[in-house]
Amino acid sequence: MVEDVATKTEKEARQRAAGALLLAPLSYFRSHMTGNIHGRLNRSLEGTVKLTRLMFMDFAPALTTELAAMVTIFLRLLFQVALLCLMVVPVGSFIVFRQISTQRGIRVELMEAKAEMDGTVVELLGGIETIRALDSTRLEEARIANRSEQLRSKEMRHHRAMAMYDCFKFINEAVFSILVFGISIFPASEQISTVGTVLTAYLCFTQLTGPLQELHRILDEFSECLVLAEDYFSMVDIPTDFSYQTPALPAGRPTSNEISIHGLRFSYPEKPDDVILKGIDLRIPDGQYIGIAGPSGCGKSTLIKILDRLEKGEGEILLGGVPLDALTRTALAETVALVPQIPFLFSDTVYQNICYGMKQPFTPQDVYEAAAKAHINREIEALAGLPRAAQTFRAVSGSALRWLESFCENRES
Repeated sequence: MVEDVATKTEKEARQRAAGALLLAPLSYFRSHMTGNIHGRLNRSLEGTVKLTRLMFMDFAPALTTELAAMVTIFLRLLFQVALLCLMVVPVGSFIVFRQISTQRGIRVELMEAKAEMDGTVVELLGGIETIRALDSTRLEEARIANRSEQLRSKEMRHHRAMAMYDCFKFINEAVFSILVFGISIFPASEQISTVGTVLTAYLCFTQLTGPLQELHRILDEFSECLVLAEDYFSMVDIPTDFSYQTPALPAGRPTSNEISIHGLRFSYPEKPDDVILKGIDLRIPDGQYIGIAGPSGCGKSTLIKILDRLEKGEGEILLGGVPLDALTRTALAETVALVPQIPFLFSDTVYQNICYGMKQPFTPQDVYEAAAKAHINREIEALAGLPRAAQTFRAVSGSALRWLESFCENRES
């Protein structure tokens, strides 16, 4: 039952986090590396799910056993001995809660340091060609080694503190064990109680400290998981991007492909004083093709992103006579076709990649014709390790394939 709840929690938590990230503003991704986000998400999910297991599989049984031991102690031992036995609980609890409060900060630091390390590694893998071309592998190895040593020193500081608190908990249990055993012997020596009472006191105290040690471990792990769970909920609570919010103006549909821009101004939210676009006035009639040229960083890509509401600009922008702010994300997807600078391919079939984002279904022949128009059909058929897919793709339309081969031969000649 617990594992069923835990796996459902993980599934729903992962879906919720993925949904929040997909709707997050682009500024969030500019301030967090991809590897950083991925590492934080995985660790925070593990911590959040572990809370469920700790609560029901560890904490509840240990607490029940501890309470049962307390009741047994009061029923079987002299009141003074029973009270002394129970004193180990508040003292041990004080040590544990002191440990939790003092180690919270270093746990947050370790979580952030590991996320930065993940981001650095993913960043390196993404730039492997540049690193190799500049022969800077040793430089990057040294950078990773330096960050790894910083992470290790933080971890050792945390482990030394944890070992110190474990020592205090051991001393606490040892001192009370000696006191309980010694005080229970005294009534037996005076024949107030029997030797069996001494043995009972020792066994009862052992039954008390066993679950107490388990509770100490659980509370410490619970605290660590809470740090991860808080990080998870901070990711889930990322504000939704402005383009997914309900338009302030009445929703409309463009009647043409004309683009009209008046007084456009833009600066990134992270640097509001650094103006990228200022006073842009532009009109592109329906059916006209234009190119925008300029040095790197002058705002060419930014202008395109503003037209597709990937970034929010100030000024008046009309698409087909409709204000840009009146278009929902769905309406924009149906109106604007954006070809990004960086191609986006995901791990799925060729069919799904070609049809990605299309709302209506397409037949395999439609997809084949699209691939043929893009001159990538032969590359698809020649994909290594996919003979069945290639055969299926080839069999979609024999006549279209023959026409394409003929077209390519004529074009080459």
